[in-house]
Amino acid sequence: NSRQLHSVDLSRVGTPAAGLSIALFLSLVEKLRVAQVLCQRSTIVTMTILRTTTTYIRRLMVADSKAMLALRERNRDFLQPWEPLKQPGYLTLGVQRLEIQRTDQEWSADRGYAFGVFDTASDDLVGRLALSNIVRGAWQNATMGYFVGEEYNGRGHCTNAVALALEFAFETARLHRVQAATMLNNAASARVLEKNGFSFEGVARRYLRINGNWEDHNVYSLTVEDWRGPLSV
Repeated sequence: NSRQLHSVDLSRVGTPAAGLSIALFLSLVEKLRVAQVLCQRSTIVTMTILRTTTTYIRRLMVADSKAMLALRERNRDFLQPWEPLKQPGYLTLGVQRLEIQRTDQEWSADRGYAFGVFDTASDDLVGRLALSNIVRGAWQNATMGYFVGEEYNGRGHCTNAVALALEFAFETARLHRVQAATMLNNAASARVLEKNGFSFEGVARRYLRINGNWEDHNVYSLTVEDWRGPLSV
């Protein structure tokens, strides 16, 4: 499993055995490191479904394009005040397919992880959540964004989806920190983050261009040390 992928400490590989050149030894160590990375990414790709009794998230597939298009069409006016302006043609089946194919590439490259949010009882696609802008190295950080359709609000789907995505982020993707930002007037989204243990860090001036305007945002974050633990069943 993903925990076992981190059991090999390359700093303890040791020194080359007699008769093994330094160059060959270093080459073998590098191959081991690459193998670990590839194995980890393979595990992340296959571990893609997390659920509660009412909500589940899973990796988006091209087969979800039609449902995503319908969800976005129904919520065009509801979502517009909270999102960047979309290019002409965005609300077409072809563009939605391309969008999911792009997220497939991000999964493979460990740059981002996009999920569909589903109602457990009906299997309806009710929203989308993504861990984006992943940085490894010393930071081990991702930004989180999400929406749930207006007709599905008030059922806990958004709160549950964020909780499940945190489980993926900290246990599967092995990130250290997740950051999210809300517009100053988006109290509902801020409440979702607070219920999941996020801490308010401050206001970022003109942080994102939303609906054609550069908007200030409240910035929240959560690190693995303060995470409350898995919610999935």
